[in-house]
Order: sequence, then C-alpha cells, then structure tokens
Amino acid sequence: MKLFLSKKLIFYIGTICILYMAGCVDVNNSNVSTVDLRSPVKFVNLVHSDSAFSVSVDGTVVTNVTYGNSSSYLDLKTGARKFTFSYGSIADTVPEPLGYDTKYTMFNVFEPSAFDTAREYFLVRERNTYNGSNAFIKDSIMVRFLNFSPDTAGAMNTIHFRLNDTIDIPLSYEGVSFYVNAAVAGNPHFDVVDGNSTSIEATTAIASTQGRYSVVLFGLKATSTIQVKVYKED
Repeated sequence: MKLFLSKKLIFYIGTICILYMAGCVDVNNSNVSTVDLRSPVKFVNLVHSDSAFSVSVDGTVVTNVTYGNSSSYLDLKTGARKFTFSYGSIADTVPEPLGYDTKYTMFNVFEPSAFDTAREYFLVRERNTYNGSNAFIKDSIMVRFLNFSPDTAGAMNTIHFRLNDTIDIPLSYEGVSFYVNAAVAGNPHFDVVDGNSTSIEATTAIASTQGRYSVVLFGLKATSTIQVKVYKED
C-alpha cells in the first residue's frame, strides 16, 4: 500500500512540474519562429459618382483607384482586416476576414438607380495560392463573369454572357459565375445580351495569352454608361 501511494505521489508531482515548466516558455525568445501569413488583394473601382477613392488597411493608406480601374495586388496580412474607402470627405469602413493562401478582388460598386442607392463592397475569392495550386490550364484561359449593372429595364433583370457563341451564362444583378475554361487557340471571346436577346455588348475578345480573367459588366444602359471590362487575375 505504501509503495502504491508513493508511486501516485511521484506521478502527481511530476505532472505539476511539467505544467509549471510549460507555462514558463519564453515566447519572446528569438529562436522561436513566427509565420507571417499573407493574402493578395486588389481593389476595383466601380463607383460611378466618384472619380477615385483611396484605400486604407487598418489605418494605413495603401493605394488609390480611379473609376473603372483596378489596383495592383497588395500583399496583406491574413486574418480580420479593417478596410476604409475614402471618397473626399466621405468614408466607408468595411471589416473583412482574409483567409490564408487565398487571393481576392474587392469590388466597390455604386451606380445611382432604383436598385442601387448606396455604395456596396464585394470581396470575391479568386483562388488558392499555396505551392502547387495551378492558376490556369496550360495554353488556356479561365474566365468568370460578374454582373454589377443595376439596370432596371425589365429584360435587363437577367443578362446573358455568351462565351465563344456556345456557352450561355445567365446572371442577375450582383451575380458571379463559376470559372470556365477555354483554349487560347480558339480565340476566346464573348458577347452580352439581355433577356430579349437585345445586344448589350458586341463580340469582344477576352485574351490572346493564357491566364485567369474576370469579365465585369457595370454602368447603366438607360444612361448609356453601361460597359464591360476584362480584368486579368493571373
């Protein structure tokens, strides 16, 4: 009995010592490495009523973007970030989480209309960026389509992107499609029509080199500001 109790006592004392030593680890030790996780993010300005905005991340200005254009990709810390978009004396703050090994585009959208009465922000995921992740297939493009045109004309509630005259991709307002693969050798192109097959955008080439792309519709048909732009991702 005494031997059994002694063994138990030694076990408890040993456990307490291990826990005490674990609590005394020096987290400021220079020999303990930390991992700086990052996420590439770019910003696209689709805010028609303002010519440009500045972007701050956690209080630091990182870029300025004019209407219809995009910034370069910025290497931002992964995790909860606070984005502030300044339009002169007006500013919007948008908290967004950034995932590890993930590439994003942030679309800032505003086109005054019955459907669009305030600035909106869409953080759209592009792809994973870890080693071995393919951005696209060799000798091909990967393309997706986004509808940020809040046009209220009845048939415009759903529009159709037509890839290479064969693939029909219907999208309502604020819709984002999946990625579609197309061979570069086939001269990938698209056109856009409304629900009555009335042309919105004539046949337009996407790219002549392999890569990953976003095709974005924005503006208003009613005010002749509607347009389509191709943004390269990779």
